[in-house]
Amino acid sequence: MRLHPLGHAMHLVEAAGLRLLFDPLLDDRHHGGVFDVAPPRLVDAGSLAADFLFVSHRHPDHFDVPSLRRLAALDADTVVITPDGLIGRTARRLGFRTVHVVAPDTHVALDGLAFATTASSANDSPVAPEALEWGVALAADGAVLWNQVDTVLRGPKGVLAAVERFEAALTERLSLALVRWCPLLEIEASLGRAIGFPYPAYADLLEQSAALATREVTVLPAAAGARHAPPFTAYNRLVYPVDEARFLRDLRARAPSGRAMPLPVGQVLDVASGAVLERSPHVTLTPFVDDRVFHPHEIPAMVDPNREGRAEPAMRAQIDAWVRSTLAPLVRGTCVLEVVFPSTIDAWTMRDGSVTRADDPDWDARNVVAASWFCEVLEGRRHYGDLLLSGTLRAATRSYDVGPAGLHPRPEAIFLYRALSYSASFERSVEWQLTHG
Repeated sequence: MRLHPLGHAMHLVEAAGLRLLFDPLLDDRHHGGVFDVAPPRLVDAGSLAADFLFVSHRHPDHFDVPSLRRLAALDADTVVITPDGLIGRTARRLGFRTVHVVAPDTHVALDGLAFATTASSANDSPVAPEALEWGVALAADGAVLWNQVDTVLRGPKGVLAAVERFEAALTERLSLALVRWCPLLEIEASLGRAIGFPYPAYADLLEQSAALATREVTVLPAAAGARHAPPFTAYNRLVYPVDEARFLRDLRARAPSGRAMPLPVGQVLDVASGAVLERSPHVTLTPFVDDRVFHPHEIPAMVDPNREGRAEPAMRAQIDAWVRSTLAPLVRGTCVLEVVFPSTIDAWTMRDGSVTRADDPDWDARNVVAASWFCEVLEGRRHYGDLLLSGTLRAATRSYDVGPAGLHPRPEAIFLYRALSYSASFERSVEWQLTHG
C-alpha cells in the first residue's frame, strides 16, 4: 500500500490495484477565501484517476464543492463514499453516478481491499445531528492505514478502542496512522474565549498519539495543513498553538520507543514500513514562509473585506430590513448587533421585539459582523463558518438570570442563529454553489 499526502487532509492511496482519494482540495485557496493550504502546492487533478473518493465530513476544507465538480467532470464513474447525506446528494447533483452514504463503524470488503469507518464523538452534537463524520481504516497488501481525519475521540482509551474495533473487523493490525495533533484555536478569539495555550486539549491529543506510537504504529501528524489567507493573516498568530516539529519533539519525549515522523507532503510513503519512496507525480510544492507563529497577545480589529465593492447604503438597508422583520422578534434580552462597514460602524439594539439604531452599553449579548460577508450569508452565498473562522463574526455574552436562588447563565452567544441557524446557512451556501457554479 502506497500513500501520497497531497496537502492538508487530501491523500491518495494506491492499494490492491485501486486508487482511493480522500477529502479532495485541488486549489490552495478554500473555505470561501478564508484559508490557503500549507505548504502551498499545485495538484495535477487529471493524473489522480481515483476509483473511490472518500469525503469524511461537511467542513469546507474537506467537502470542497469546486474540487468535487472538477473531479466529476474528469470521471463521473468514480465511486463517492461519505457518511453525510448532504455530501451524497451534492455529489449526485455534480454528476457522480455512484454514491454511497456509509455510516460510522461500518466494515466493507472489496476485491483485495477492505475498509472500516471509525466513529467520532462529534457525531453526538445536537446542533446538526445529520452532519456525521468518520475516519477510515484501510487494509490491503499486508498493511493497515488509519486516516483519523478530524474525528474526535475521548482520550487514549477512546483511540485504542476505535483501533481494536477496526482491527477486529479487518483482521489485521494497524501499521500507520494519520492523526489529529494540533488543538486549533479556531473560534476562541471570535467568541471571546481564552486564547492562551490550550494545555488540556494538547495534552489529550499528545496522549492519544502516544497510545498509538507505543503499539509500534507509525504516527504522522495530519489534517492541520492550512493557514489564514489575506486579509485574515493576523489570525495565524492566534489559531495554531503548535507546529509539526514541536509536536513530534513532544511525542518522542512522551513515547521514546514509539514511531513518529513528519507528514511528507508531495512524497510517496510505503504504509507497511513507513519508508519514503519517491516524489509523488500528482503534486508540486511551492516554497513559502510559514507565518503560523503562535503569538496570542493582540486580537486584530475587524475589517470588512468587501471584495465586490458593495455600496454601504444598500448593505445597511438590507441588514436593517432583516433585523427588524426577522431577527428582532426572536431574540431574548438586550442584544446588540454591531456591523462593521468599510468606512463606519453601525449598531442595532433589540429588546423585547423593539429595535433602535443605537449601541446600548447594557447589553446581554453582542454580535459583531462584517457587513459585506454578512449580506452574503443572508443571500445564501456564504455561510457562518466563513465568518467565524476569519474573525468577521464575533460574539460575546453576559446574559443571565439572577434572583434569590443566585445567578444562572444563559450562555447563548450568537443570537443571529435564532433567525438563521448555522446548519441552514451552510446548506444554503452549498445550494448556491451548485446552482451558480
